[in-house]
Amino acid sequence: MTSEFRVPMCHCYIRASTDKQENTAAAQRHTLETVAARDYQPFEVREYAEVVSARKTPFLERTQGKLIDERAQTGDVILLTKLDRGFRNTRDFLNSRFIWRARGIKARCLDASISEDMQATPQGEAMQTIQAVFAQLEGELIGARTK
Repeated sequence: MTSEFRVPMCHCYIRASTDKQENTAAAQRHTLETVAARDYQPFEVREYAEVVSARKTPFLERTQGKLIDERAQTGDVILLTKLDRGFRNTRDFLNSRFIWRARGIKARCLDASISEDMQATPQGEAMQTIQAVFAQLEGELIGARTK
């Protein structure tokens, strides 16, 4: 019986609503490439970028989000610069996290300041959930100001 060795993947998700945002696609790309090279070797790195408003579209229903979900396997990491680049509401974040965790896939948001090891603890999960609540609040406040 032979077992296949598979190099884990680091799936880097980049999203900007417009090219005029402070957190541009280029800035996200640079940050993700740097972190992937430093923290995820010998992982194979794949990049998924889209310029789209994601205010109402759950991560797993976006074009690039679907690709990541289809390709990600046990042992892989999904990397985002900020929680709100991937998830616009708490439910979207929690649903995605639940699905990925059941499949042995880690998700890391660089703005979270929570280590991957800590994320798997009850305290880490609580902190991530609180951050998702604030990301949703921020999105709603921005939406109210720009109407």
